[in-house]
Amino acid sequence: MPKHIDGGLTNTRNAPHVLAAVQALLHCSAMVDFILDDLEHRESCKSLLCMCCALFKLYDEIEKRGIGNPTTFVHKWNDVSKMMSAADRSSPLKVLEIFIDKLRFEQVDRNDE
Repeated sequence: MPKHIDGGLTNTRNAPHVLAAVQALLHCSAMVDFILDDLEHRESCKSLLCMCCALFKLYDEIEKRGIGNPTTFVHKWNDVSKMMSAADRSSPLKVLEIFIDKLRFEQVDRNDE
């Protein structure tokens, strides 16, 4: 199994900054290892908003089809970026920062349960 994803994302809703951030996450071997090794969580997760589960589903889709639809991440970004400046809303680095923070907070919340 590759340590990063070999495939692409469909260009949805004119959000290249979100696509760049998601591609970066899926090309990070430590992130791929994390989402693949998180089987116990995926089997018990009931949240439709779980970032880790969404990354796994996208990874799995790309592995099977060679291309994935990142619409979930575009919607997540649109929800959290409404109050940001235009520069921050279109920054791949800001998207990465927010998505990584969300993953980190999800992990902390799981450990507190």
